[in-house]
Amino acid sequence: MSVVIPIPHGSSLINQGGLASGGNDNIINIWDLDQPDAPFRTLIGHEKPVVALAATPNGDLVSGSWDQYVHFLGD
Repeated sequence: MSVVIPIPHGSSLINQGGLASGGNDNIINIWDLDQPDAPFRTLIGHEKPVVALAATPNGDLVSGSWDQYVHFLGD
């Protein structure tokens, strides 16, 4: 895991809020803190490690990777 950020309540990715993580597996996981045993949602799309994540105030997610792409995830 390279990066972990909070996701605010009301997000289209996880309404109750939670965490997003990304790492060397090229995957972004969305975590529900009330059920932390497994990811709430897994987002696939990067071809190299995820090294940057940011959440907008409304809970949309922006990710950056060594594949030189930035992905916008949300509504």
